[in-house]
Amino acid sequence: MMQTQRTQRLNRIINGNKSTAVYPFLVSLWIRSPSILIHCGGTLIAPNVILTAAHCFYDPRRNPLQAPIVQAFFNTLKTNKGDNRITRKIVIHRQFQNLPHTLNNDIALIFFDKPVPYQPVNLPLDINSNAYPGDVINIVGWGATERSSRGTSDLMQAKLTLANRYEMPCKRDENMNTKLCAITGMINCMGGGQGDSGGPALIRPVGASNWIQVGVVSAGINIGENMKMNIFTDVSAFLPWIINVIQEVLSSDPSILPPNVITS
Repeated sequence: MMQTQRTQRLNRIINGNKSTAVYPFLVSLWIRSPSILIHCGGTLIAPNVILTAAHCFYDPRRNPLQAPIVQAFFNTLKTNKGDNRITRKIVIHRQFQNLPHTLNNDIALIFFDKPVPYQPVNLPLDINSNAYPGDVINIVGWGATERSSRGTSDLMQAKLTLANRYEMPCKRDENMNTKLCAITGMINCMGGGQGDSGGPALIRPVGASNWIQVGVVSAGINIGENMKMNIFTDVSAFLPWIINVIQEVLSSDPSILPPNVITS
């Protein structure tokens, strides 16, 4: 889950590696409300649009944040350094469900005034085009590096293998049509958890030079003494929603630019 000043339920990149490469589309988000400060990840999908998780705008008791202010840091290996912007508009999926046992429609968009000079991540075309069971995904973020530690200020990365979301144990979640799933060990397993909530799950097809974002870090669920089910919002399932929201905002503000969508 997200990092807050009031909870120790942190995402983890257990046995991940410290990243020496800057992902230009990766964003460190500090979300402030009158009562709490939350840290999440996000990705630049257009020059002034960020993709992240809806639950980043809720407190640990699952209450929506009041009047959140978001500061976004770009092109950085640290959580609070680099080029930064204050955002102006937040759109949370209207059917987001913040339930004790699962998160549904866990996706949100953040808009800010001025575009940044960094290359946005590419998005997949549809639900079947880019993410399959057995695919290795790359996760990056500032989550804890050990089970007992707090989040790190250094960017970390790890690899996970996607499981079949319609088979056990993934199908314990009854709403897997719009989610991706990876099963990991809790100890001595690279990627035993996740990066920051809202951060990306990435693939890079053979021969391709650019990353494609197939998932958004959503939740980690313990399913046994040494097993964890890692849940990601399936980006391809929400492409129509992403495009529709941007078009709606664009109709009232032509400065908003469209995302990069992979069509082949």
